Amino acid sequence: VLEPGDVLLAASGSDPAGGAPLNGSSRAPSSRASAPFCTSFLRLEELLDERPGEAVWLTLQRGGVEKVERLSVLDLHALSPASVLEAGGCTFHSLSYQQARNWNMPPGGVHVAFSGYMLSNANVPSRAVI
Repeated sequence: VLEPGDVLLAASGSDPAGGAPLNGSSRAPSSRASAPFCTSFLRLEELLDERPGEAVWLTLQRGGVEKVERLSVLDLHALSPASVLEAGGCTFHSLSYQQARNWNMPPGGVHVAFSGYMLSNANVPSRAVI
């Protein structure tokens, strides 16, 4: 039984890619979620990992106000680079979701994994985004 002040989950931060926003929706489900409340991030992660490409409904509470929101679940594997390009001693791949989040950029730019001969002569460092 939850009492006022109990914390089920707490999170903060934002997603620079806008990949998993909490979408305010005028259509909330007519009943409470069929799944029980999550009390750990690991269980929430498992639930989300089971549903890539789908949407889930979350019941959120902040400041005593309860909201029901729809969350679009993206496939993290689709956001990760799956191939590289090598040219002039340089290695390139698309900017991964994790690196984009660290740099507060949208994923998908070209990431210089290794500047090699060609780009090092132009003073472009490894780990640059071009």
